[in-house]
Amino acid sequence: LYLAKRLGDTKEHFSDGPLCKGLFNSTVGILASELAQKLESCNSSIKTACRNHNKVTVSEIVQLDECTEEMHEFKIHSEKCQLTTQDCSCWKEISDKSNQVQMCNIAKDMERRIKSDYFDCKQSFISCSNLEDEAIEYMVKCYTSE
Repeated sequence: LYLAKRLGDTKEHFSDGPLCKGLFNSTVGILASELAQKLESCNSSIKTACRNHNKVTVSEIVQLDECTEEMHEFKIHSEKCQLTTQDCSCWKEISDKSNQVQMCNIAKDMERRIKSDYFDCKQSFISCSNLEDEAIEYMVKCYTSE
């Protein structure tokens, strides 16, 4: 991390403390050092928050893929029927398939189950992004000497 290097490395501060604006152990330097340490944990925080979840099973994913194909075929068939509006057999086939398509309305439940995981992952990214923005300010503050 560039901020850590500018402060004299955050992991092993010498007895003088972090260096900021030519001063060791200043209030701004200490705050910058604390921020740099938080940034160092960002990668693991994001990995933890965004890890693969097990709230949707493999069989549900297979079922979702099958339903996606079923719905796509239904749409194509429906578009064909719209071209031949007088063909009652086409519309009868669509009507018969509509029950299968309705049974495929399973994604909402899966979305509901992973919503908290998605939120946690997104918040972790946002938090680390905000820390990065703050780090830039400290890099500017601490780079120049008094």
